[in-house]
Amino acid sequence: MGTRERARSCGQAAARDGQGRCRLEGLCQRTDAENGYEAVVKLLLATCNADVDLKDRNGQRPLSLAAQNGHEAVVELLLKANVDVESKDRNSWTPLSWAARNGYEAIVKLLLEAKADVESKDI
Repeated sequence: MGTRERARSCGQAAARDGQGRCRLEGLCQRTDAENGYEAVVKLLLATCNADVDLKDRNGQRPLSLAAQNGHEAVVELLLKANVDVESKDRNSWTPLSWAARNGYEAIVKLLLEAKADVESKDI
């Protein structure tokens, strides 16, 4: 399946919020995100005004979900889209907290390069 076909078939990821922006959190939390979903996220960022800071029901934004699930390429794309690296979910966890907790060293390095606060505290 090609990138455009995959983007069309990702109903959850391509769902729109109340302002017509694409939602990315569905792709950023998928366990198979390394199997072509990087290209889908890139396409959605480029073509449909995707909301990179839209929160899910747990208060997590796409960057936190990608960091939590080890999706390095998606984290890189989101950082290039100027997301808030200090965003916190409802438990006050940041993307850096999630990446460190789950042992994703490469993502931790990316977030630190993007000036994530190592002194940030979670609950």
